[in-house]
Amino acid sequence: MQSSNQELYDRICNMILSGELKPGERLSETKLAQELGVSRTPVREVLRILDREGLIRLYPKRFLKVAEYSEEDLQELGMMRIALETLSVRLALFYGSKADLLELRRTADRIVEAQRAGDAKLHSQSDAAFHVGLARLSRNSFLIRYMEDLTLLIRFIIMTQEYPEEVPSEEKLYEHHAVIDAMLEADEEKAVRILQHHLIDFYHLEGKYPESLFR
Repeated sequence: MQSSNQELYDRICNMILSGELKPGERLSETKLAQELGVSRTPVREVLRILDREGLIRLYPKRFLKVAEYSEEDLQELGMMRIALETLSVRLALFYGSKADLLELRRTADRIVEAQRAGDAKLHSQSDAAFHVGLARLSRNSFLIRYMEDLTLLIRFIIMTQEYPEEVPSEEKLYEHHAVIDAMLEADEEKAVRILQHHLIDFYHLEGKYPESLFR
């Protein structure tokens, strides 16, 4: 993506994530171009990218709108995330260094700080940075790309639509730390178990799928 288009992508993406453009809202290429002070061509290109990423829905020759998702959709995405992140942990233990893991632990610190400060935006950004950062240690370009796209879509759903989320206990607040600590101890199965439990709980998946899927 050209740098100018990247900037435009970031601007439109932020409009969606912030709720300025709301789920289900119809969009106009012409109106967006006028508001952002650009021509329709780059706007059209960015909207096609956002359609592929699932943030908008493009209906050719009809209309386009900001995407809408149900709680069931989010749970299905949560299942995909468990599968990908389990692989991330296993590959990160093979390829990642102690320094890499300690850097992720600092990201986990920022998640806790954002949660305690009640900063939802920073919490979302830090959480995404942690999970995508874990995938990057896999050195698998496809896994990294899928995790980046999946994390962006999940952030969009959680930040723009009501989703039941309880205030975490002290133990849950430090689950990201617990994953990294297990990895620093080279305890792969413990790290996978903690991560899976963290995601099962967050996406309310308990009892919805056979337990054998999470081994």
